[in-house]
Parts: sequence; structure tokens; C-alpha cells
Amino acid sequence: MTFDEWMRKATVPAVPFVAEGRDFDGWDCWGLVMSAYREVKDIGVPDYTYGIENLRQLAVLFKDRERKRWQRVETPEPMAVACIFRRGSVIHAGLVATKRRIIHVENGVETCLQPISDFRVEGYYVPCVS
Repeated sequence: MTFDEWMRKATVPAVPFVAEGRDFDGWDCWGLVMSAYREVKDIGVPDYTYGIENLRQLAVLFKDRERKRWQRVETPEPMAVACIFRRGSVIHAGLVATKRRIIHVENGVETCLQPISDFRVEGYYVPCVS
């Protein structure tokens, strides 16, 4: 499946937000990331939501403990993980869909595409290639 096909399946009809959901029946923001990497790139992304509170440590995780798995990129590219600030902390994630849009889901918002400019992004990350 291509990333465009995956996005179409995720948004038409929109996959609903389901806390700790991990498939097209429903997912949270990290479940969306996990699904895309599994379905499009056949990469198993660890489920970081277990053991960290609501992804509050996501940016720290990428920079410290998981820095061998994730590389920060300055120029967003499709499927890069966007670590997004909410209420002063990096507690949300989405994927870069295009140069100007992010695909994401959150409580009260079904899976959708939104302009990157709608978000305060801490950074963009891609899996390291070994």
C-alpha cells in the first residue's frame, strides 16, 4: 500500500479516535503512526504509549533513549513523525502528509489532514536506516 492509499483509507471514511487503538477500527495519534509505518513501509514502530503518560515524553524519548532509532530532520518529508505541542508540552504526534499538511487524530477529532501552520511542531523525525 502506498502512503497516499493509506491516507485515503484513514480519512474516507475517517478513522475515529480510540484511546490506545492501533488499527483502522480506531486509533490514537501514536496508533496512527504505528499503522502507517506497518502498512506502508513494513516497519514495526515500538508502542511508546505504554509506560509514558499520554506521550508527554515523546520528544525527549526521540532525542535521548531512542535516538539510535529516530533521526531528526529539518525539512519535513512525507511520513516524518511530527512531534506537536499541546498545552505547553509535546503530547501529540502526527505524520507529514505533504509539504503543507499533517495527518493526525486526537480526542474529539477524527483522522484528518490539517495545514502544518495550524500546529506548533517541536520537530520532525524519521526512523534511522541501519
